[in-house]
This record gives sequence, C-alpha cells and structure tokens, in this order.
Amino acid sequence: KGLGDEYAAAFETNVLGSKGADAVAKAHEEARALLAKLDSRLDPLFSFHYAPPPAKREVTIRTEAPAVSLEEKVPTALAASSTLAPEEVYGRKRSDKALADRAELSQGERKALRSKKKRVHKRRTAESAEQRTLRAEAQPGGAAARRQEADRV
Repeated sequence: KGLGDEYAAAFETNVLGSKGADAVAKAHEEARALLAKLDSRLDPLFSFHYAPPPAKREVTIRTEAPAVSLEEKVPTALAASSTLAPEEVYGRKRSDKALADRAELSQGERKALRSKKKRVHKRRTAESAEQRTLRAEAQPGGAAARRQEADRV
C-alpha cells in the first residue's frame, strides 16, 4: 500500500465520513456468523429424513373429579353418536324425498309433492296465458290474436 492510498483512506474517513474497511469487514463477519447459526438450525428441518422429536406429554392431576361415578346402561367405550340413527346425527336432507320411491314416502310427503306439482303447473299455465295475451295485444291482427279470439268462442 502506497502513501497515496493512505492519504486517500484518511481523507475518506475525515472529510467524507466513511467507515473504514475494518468496521465493514467486522459487520460482515457478524452477519456471516448469524447466518451460519441459522443455517445449522434450519438444515435438519429441510432434510428429507428429518423426524421431529416426539411431543412430551404433560401429567395433570384433577382433584375436583368425583371419586365414584355411576355407570350408565350404554358402555363407556360406545360413542353417543353411534347410538343414534343416521337421520338424528346428520339431520334429514330435503332432497331425500325426490330420490325416494313413492311407496317409501309418508302420506303427508305425498300430499306435499302433489300440491307442489299443482302449484308449478298452475304458475306455468298462467305465465303462458299472460304471454299469449301480451302477444295478442302487441299485434292485434296476428296469429296470437286470432287464437285468443277462437278460444273465447
């Protein structure tokens, strides 16, 4: 290193306020050390054969539990949901009626289906009649008007 280089370094630190190469190198070394520490912790996690340590069970003692409890008719190993019918656990679906055979439906369900069918038919016929009258009014000499006149007679 020459005399000019030393004067340039002194000028940079005094006038320009830049840190010396030693301070920057020290910061770089600290960063490298932190990265190496992080890398050593992350390596096992990304390894293909890594298995995390098993979780440790904590033992808790409950003093508020009764010393003797009465037994029920249902065995304790049997879950409460398994003693119920599937309709009671999941609720009955409305679409089951459409999938069920007519003989499987109750009388109320059959009546409800028939009344629904009647309502739909009545609505469709009313809509088509309204459409015909609108067409007849839009074109008084058209075919729709002649059909409506023929239906009236």
